[in-house]
Parts: sequence; structure tokens; C-alpha cells
Amino acid sequence: MLDDPAVHGDLSELFDRAELSADSKNYLSLEGLLLELERVAKAGWENAARALAEELSKPGPRRDAEQAYKWYHIAFAWDNYETTWNNQNDENNAYLGVAGDFRNESVVAELVDEITHSRLQELDAEATTWLSLHDRQE
Repeated sequence: MLDDPAVHGDLSELFDRAELSADSKNYLSLEGLLLELERVAKAGWENAARALAEELSKPGPRRDAEQAYKWYHIAFAWDNYETTWNNQNDENNAYLGVAGDFRNESVVAELVDEITHSRLQELDAEATTWLSLHDRQE
């Protein structure tokens, strides 16, 4: 029987199943992996939120920059990064956050460059609301 990662937060089995041959009974498709990562993230596991963000930010048909950004916001908030919008750059459209701002992380900065600042702030509000309704697992 497969362990439920939503109970213990271990994602290794999910990624192992995603690497199996498609004809294996335990195979997990990319779409299935994304659904499982979201389910585990919603159960409060920071590593699942970060893994989901990473998968959604990869090039390809499943890429979703906005959802990747939102899940990074959640994961980094759980990891005590600064999440308050505080753009220190007045010269152009590039975002420059204060020290410790999750948007300064390279994986997130690429997404920030793709999404309008107004949309980023909407996604921040969505993530903040989501965080207020979900507890982090330890």
C-alpha cells in the first residue's frame, strides 16, 4: 500500500511514481503529480508547495507562471521570508524588494518579470488569504 504524503509530507514516492513507465500500475502522470502536490500542499506541507511551484514554473504545456508564483509565495512565507509588497525600485518596472523578500529569489524573480505588478499584488492577496486559512505542518 502506498503511503499518503499528505500525512507525513514525504514526496519521494510521488516523484518515484512519476518516473515509472506509463504501463506500470503505480505510474503517476505529470497531471497526476501536479494534483497530488497540490493536495499535499493544501494539507500544509511547505515542501509540497515549493515542489508544486517548481513544477508549474518549468517550461512546457503545464507551465503556469501565476500559479507558480502564488505557490512560491506560500512556500516562502512558511519559510519566514518577507512577503509584503515593497518595491524599492522607482526607476523602471523591475521589482527590487527589501532584504529577505521572496521575490528576490532567482526562481521567483523570473516569474516576477513575466507578470504585471498589479497581477502580482492580486496573487499576493490570494496567497495571503490562503495562508490565513491553512496551517503549516511541521
